[in-house]
Amino acid sequence: AIQVSLVDAANPLAFFRAGDIGLTGAELPAQIDGDPALLDKLERIRGVAAVKLGLISDYTASAWECPGIPKLTLVSPPQDYTAADGSLISAGEVDLVSRMMSMQKAHPSYAMTGAMCTAAAAAVEGSVVRQVLGPKADLQRLRIAHPSGILEAGVDFRPGPGEPEILATFGFRTAKLLMEGSVYCCE
Repeated sequence: AIQVSLVDAANPLAFFRAGDIGLTGAELPAQIDGDPALLDKLERIRGVAAVKLGLISDYTASAWECPGIPKLTLVSPPQDYTAADGSLISAGEVDLVSRMMSMQKAHPSYAMTGAMCTAAAAAVEGSVVRQVLGPKADLQRLRIAHPSGILEAGVDFRPGPGEPEILATFGFRTAKLLMEGSVYCCE
């Protein structure tokens, strides 16, 4: 049995601890995508989550009946690892390590909607995400380690009995200039 937290905020994600299936959580996309047996196991987990969410009735049909949602997301506690570009990510720089699956392949980085959902999941007491958070995690600036580096996201919420009331989720990204130009319009 694998404990999964199903959270729908910005995008529906199914979170589980990487260690529950023998992974560290720091695997890079090429390692995940290069293992057909692992990909099959991950899709079966995602398929069962899709059934639980009411998206499909047969988990074995998930890859073609609802290939994009929920996104399957592996999480693990902060740890040192080497990112895809060869840079070292230190456990002290992050609050959790995560890998997203998208369309039956490992995401090369981390989708912003996934980061926002991860922040919302971190606000839920007892969720798989909450269980792996580092001790100094700030839910206003949650630092998510992914294959390409670190992405920050946050959540505003009101704690309550049972599930919290999620007021907003947000993410932080850097931007670079892609184009500069002028547009002229004639009358």
